[in-house]
Amino acid sequence: MDKKEVELVLKGNDFEDDVRHDEREAKEIGVQGVPFFVINRKYAISGAQPTHVFAEAIEKVYDEEQSVNPLQPLSNNEGASCTDDGCEVKEE
Repeated sequence: MDKKEVELVLKGNDFEDDVRHDEREAKEIGVQGVPFFVINRKYAISGAQPTHVFAEAIEKVYDEEQSVNPLQPLSNNEGASCTDDGCEVKEE
């Protein structure tokens, strides 16, 4: 990182809105101390924890994500097609 750029960021308030947003979000989900980790916006780990706690949480999130059954590419006779990115209907 460029030293001068870092100094400007630390002395300025360019990221004030982002920080305030993060503070509000933390308050809404009940964060009361640091460190506090949120994984996949679903699981929280509060405080300093052993490595295995993080590994178990990450494995759980990974397993959940793998079990999600995404849309399979599909086309029908009406000109519509769907993929994992969404659906498109072709106008005739």
